Amino acid sequence: MIKQNALACGVALVLCAAPSAQAWQSRGGGGQRAGNPPAAQRGPTMRDRTTMHDRDMMRDRDRGMDRTRDMDRDRASGRMDDGSMMYGWQLMTPAERTTYREKMRTLKTRREREALRTQHHQEMQQRARDRGVQLPDMPPRRGGG
Repeated sequence: MIKQNALACGVALVLCAAPSAQAWQSRGGGGQRAGNPPAAQRGPTMRDRTTMHDRDMMRDRDRGMDRTRDMDRDRASGRMDDGSMMYGWQLMTPAERTTYREKMRTLKTRREREALRTQHHQEMQQRARDRGVQLPDMPPRRGGG
């Protein structure tokens, strides 16, 4: 009989202790702080977020540098804003190319831009003759020149 009472007490103790142990662990027992999920369930740490931010900042900076480099290369080569080539760019100084681009941007109508292109074409043809250089008779397509 004593054995049966001891066994019954042991079973009752286990049954009573199990819910308490689960509650204790869910409140943060077992090495975790209360209210925090396990590390596998948590999102990125502050260090991870800082690393990702730094990586994104470097990527954006590199893209900006690439864009600036491309714009500088296009300006040096005589490329217009619309991607077409400026007629006679080889015979112009960088300042002349910039001035021509700015004039084209300020003109409001297609007719005004065509008039400036025609005038520019004639000037470049004359400059080419003076320097003994051969330029194509027609300016590049897509309005550049």
